[in-house]
Amino acid sequence: MGDCLLGSKNVYSSENLRKAYYVLEKISDNINGDCVITDNDILKEIEKQKDELYKERVRLRDKQREINKCLCEESRFENLKEVLINALSDIPKLKEFKKVEYKPKENLEASLLISDVHMGIKIDNQFNYYDMDVVQDRLNQLVNKTIYYCKLHKVQKLNVELLGDIVSGIIQVTGRVEQEEDIITQVITAGEMLSDIMLELNKHIPEICVLTVFGNHSRVVPNKKESLNRENFERLIYHHIKTRLPNIKITTSLNDDFLVCKIANKNVILTHGDKDGTNNAVYNFENLLNIKPDEIHMGHFHSFMIKDNNDCEIVVNGAVVGTDEYAVSIRKSTKPSQTLRIYDMDVCTYKIVLN
Repeated sequence: MGDCLLGSKNVYSSENLRKAYYVLEKISDNINGDCVITDNDILKEIEKQKDELYKERVRLRDKQREINKCLCEESRFENLKEVLINALSDIPKLKEFKKVEYKPKENLEASLLISDVHMGIKIDNQFNYYDMDVVQDRLNQLVNKTIYYCKLHKVQKLNVELLGDIVSGIIQVTGRVEQEEDIITQVITAGEMLSDIMLELNKHIPEICVLTVFGNHSRVVPNKKESLNRENFERLIYHHIKTRLPNIKITTSLNDDFLVCKIANKNVILTHGDKDGTNNAVYNFENLLNIKPDEIHMGHFHSFMIKDNNDCEIVVNGAVVGTDEYAVSIRKSTKPSQTLRIYDMDVCTYKIVLN
């Protein structure tokens, strides 16, 4: 047996081979029986390893896609910011100004709500005509009336609340058709106009603070289900204002579509309003933030309103844009207006109508 199996390599004695035979006999029985490794077993093991390898590739691909998505978002914003900076280089610097002094009441604060300007859109119906010239005229009216009332009440600090939809944006086909200007031009023009507004207000009011949230019309991605809060063209507008007016404090939220702040020792929540209604806003924010808001300021609805809800005042701002085609289609019309709140011993609210 040794010579047959091993040939010239047989260096074992008959006793060694006899002992080895007992093992070989059992191995032979198993090989001829059920203990057989077939090609199918090998293929199954290969398929299993391929599945594990594919799953690992998918995990790595998903991880890389998330990384690429973040890089893409940042790249897009950096590119837009670069376009904005290049455009700003062609605009002359703001001139130095001299403040008009008056004696304000100590710690008297006010809030100017600015929203729903929809800069860039053109409207021409029986209720309203609106273009870039009208935008400038209405904002001038707003500034002049605000200065008048702030001086009348001797306001020390004015909080300018930018509540979104400053530009018309790109989210609706009808809006894009009606736009006078492309979105980048809208952003630059809006930044310049708002900078001029802050500058003029600061000439007459001792302290200016700007508080900002994002609107829905200015989101980068038209589909709201695919859009992130920070993907919003109004980030560029607020960056523009910061660049032009470095001495004015500007507070904004990069990730959330609302801002919690203190105004005249009140807990005030600023939001655009597209995700909250007047009936559920107090409930939503109490559950979300675990605080009791004293006031909630919002825009979006294009119609001025004040509502007391569970000891929280909800202030809905009017719109600079006025009655557009959509409002006419649902049989609604309202005069353009914005809101000024003055926090004296009693709160005084002005609905500033813009003709």
